[in-house]
Amino acid sequence: MRLLLVDDEAALARLLSGFLERQGFEVSACESAEAALPLFQAEHESIDAVIADLTLPGMQGDEMVRRMLAIAPRMPVIISSGYPFSAEAYAGFQVSVLQKPYLPKTLAALLEDLTGRAGKTGA
Repeated sequence: MRLLLVDDEAALARLLSGFLERQGFEVSACESAEAALPLFQAEHESIDAVIADLTLPGMQGDEMVRRMLAIAPRMPVIISSGYPFSAEAYAGFQVSVLQKPYLPKTLAALLEDLTGRAGKTGA
């Protein structure tokens, strides 16, 4: 299962990528929407879910997610944020919000719920 992780906090992105890879996920990480959107546009058919930070430099995560859903409306998306945020604007889409701070295993469980699939080790 391939994930696109978009988070401008490099240390957090490395931590999450490492954890998810150990769980059997393939992770492509980007630090900005400007880097993630072209990758998503070119490779969305091989991406199974997106994990996006709400607060990104330049384009915010919620705008990036809107653009991604315009390309692939059935894409499961997790928006993570340290600020209060609601997914109600994404009614009809598979969008969940994960409040920071969270445990990596909480993220893995939410991914499994959203996609119906787990990493190789049953993340």
